[in-house]
Amino acid sequence: MTTPFTLRDVVSEDAATSFRVSDYAAHILSWTPAGQHTSALWTPNVMTFGEGVALRGGIPVILPWFASGYSVPRGENLSYTPKHGLGRVNFWEYDSQSSASHLRYTYAGSHENFGTFHADYEILPSSDELTARLTLHNDNDHPVTFEMALHTYFRVGDVRSIEVYGLQGASYIDTAHGWTQCVQDSAALTFPGETDRIYLSTADTSILDPILSRRIHIHPDGTTNTVIWNPGEAGDSFPDMAPGDWRHFVCIEASACKDGAVSIPAGESHSIAQTIRVADLTPEHSAL
Repeated sequence: MTTPFTLRDVVSEDAATSFRVSDYAAHILSWTPAGQHTSALWTPNVMTFGEGVALRGGIPVILPWFASGYSVPRGENLSYTPKHGLGRVNFWEYDSQSSASHLRYTYAGSHENFGTFHADYEILPSSDELTARLTLHNDNDHPVTFEMALHTYFRVGDVRSIEVYGLQGASYIDTAHGWTQCVQDSAALTFPGETDRIYLSTADTSILDPILSRRIHIHPDGTTNTVIWNPGEAGDSFPDMAPGDWRHFVCIEASACKDGAVSIPAGESHSIAQTIRVADLTPEHSAL
């Protein structure tokens, strides 16, 4: 029997905030906090739902590997499929005891290279912030190294006009330009073209968006690195995006990937989380 694709639209009791989540992949698709007219998250105008199909935008849940996987001992990328793991291309179990302020999903998986594992995913929205918390449990009788991430797509007016703060002085790997190791010298990160970086940083970050006149503050927890991504004009060739869509998002991902993968002992777990707050852009923010 085919599992139905269920979308849950949740509105706070005071109707000040709302969000949408899909049971497929436990995928948050939108979150509009109080006082905002547009979602803090970006999704394409047209989305295709199908078993085994990864959804673009929102907050994809990444586990048990990131991208095509990575061997920490060998320091090399692997060739696992599907891209970004199993969690984002499978149905999760919705907890019927969930409420508008605390939703919970669970997923049980297995893979020849990871054995058996299961995950808990909690979504905690309020009028002014959203927390997503992913907990991965190692169900094997030996330690296993896992990658995990919350691959959040933030909606912006135009990625070429935004600035991201909080990463000055951090080392990063520039995967878009030969996997070179660099240091973020400037206070503001800007996006003149394709950007794909793994920052060795777990600091808070902020997006200053002059077009949407807002500031998005992002607080990670339990992570080992931060991934920043926008495809630039190459996004025009993506089959699940319309031309120009790439201008309207930036991914800032709470992650434990590549050399930051986590070794979870037998029977234990590891959690990562991301808390998002949105505020109107003020003169003091603009002066950062």
